[in-house]
Parts: sequence; C-alpha cells; structure tokens
Amino acid sequence: GFPSGSHLPRELALCPDCPDSLAFNTATPEKIIMGGHTWFTSIDLSKRVPLRSKPFPTTHFKAKKWSKSYIQERQRCGSFSDKLKDDLKRDETNRNFTICLRYSGIIFQDFLDKNEMVVVEQPWLGIVNSLPDALFRQRYGA
Repeated sequence: GFPSGSHLPRELALCPDCPDSLAFNTATPEKIIMGGHTWFTSIDLSKRVPLRSKPFPTTHFKAKKWSKSYIQERQRCGSFSDKLKDDLKRDETNRNFTICLRYSGIIFQDFLDKNEMVVVEQPWLGIVNSLPDALFRQRYGA
C-alpha cells in the first residue's frame, strides 16, 4: 500500500496497489481522479472524507471481500458505538472516494477534454496469450 494516515477511507488506506496517476478535469477543478493499476477513485475536495469508500461495481469480488472483512472486524470488536453508527449513516449518501474496480491492468488514464476521460487498459490475459509457447527440451538419459 501507500503511506497514509487515518484520514483516508479504510478501503483506500489498506489497498495493496499504490496510486500511480492523478487526473484533473478542467470542468470541475475541485475534483481529482486518483488511480492505481487495478482501480481509480473520484475525490471531491469540497466534500468531507467518508469512513468507508463505496465500490463500483458492488458485485466485484474485491467489493464483496471488503464488506465481509468489515463485518467480521465489527463482530470481533463488539458492537458499533453510537457515534460510529451516526457517521456510517451520514456516509450512506456521500459518494466521495467511490472506488471503480471495473478495469484491470490500467496503463494510462487522463482527461481528453472537459468531462471526457480515457482509460487505457492492458489485461493480463492478453499479455499471457501473446507470449510464445514454452520451448521443448530433449532430455537424454531420463
């Protein structure tokens, strides 16, 4: 992961991939797009930072894993405090730091024009399929 404080949402602070790109939309100067190799997130600097990020799509295997681990951690620690419950309810409507997990192998992302973003991906399966076949080596005496 990347060094972070307790101010970032949990899913982003524990993400194993470091962010490797920042993109800025000139139509919305208060928003930035931060991304890594398998994800990107929209950050609105005018809104407050939520406790937890919302994944998109919610059916992605990482999103299910985040939800499951969060529930298990809450059960281990005991019940929710009233303050934490209130903060989580307030976060339900906060779309800041929504993490997009739809793409894999992101090699480039940027804005072409106002409100027009391009994401270039090279999936690992495509790379593996382009590799040559393994060499056959004749073994003597075996």
